[in-house]
Amino acid sequence: MNPWSQKTIELARTKNYLDRLYKVYPNEPGDRDIDPKALGAIELSYRKRNRVELLEKLLDLEKFPFKDSYISFLRTDRSAIRRNPRTVKRITDALFEMGFEKVKEGILEPKEANTRRGAAIP
Repeated sequence: MNPWSQKTIELARTKNYLDRLYKVYPNEPGDRDIDPKALGAIELSYRKRNRVELLEKLLDLEKFPFKDSYISFLRTDRSAIRRNPRTVKRITDALFEMGFEKVKEGILEPKEANTRRGAAIP
């Protein structure tokens, strides 16, 4: 085993590893900012139950309100929205079932610590 890996394992098992790690990688919430106009437009599309418009507006955001394996494809090929009405219905049905407040919570959910941290200098 690599000697540095061995040292890390020993440190994790015997010392204050997490306390030391926190000094290098503080685990603090990373807020997401969304333009209030964009959020208002999303809410309007939601209230009108305009499935295509709602989906397109949500795909413009960094974070989709829930995980779905087809979201990445739809972001890449927006024309697929019009070619796949059952997929659009399935996804938007889930959004409507969530309620707008849960949709809003999903798009404003902070980034996970492991996706935003890099080496920090204490």
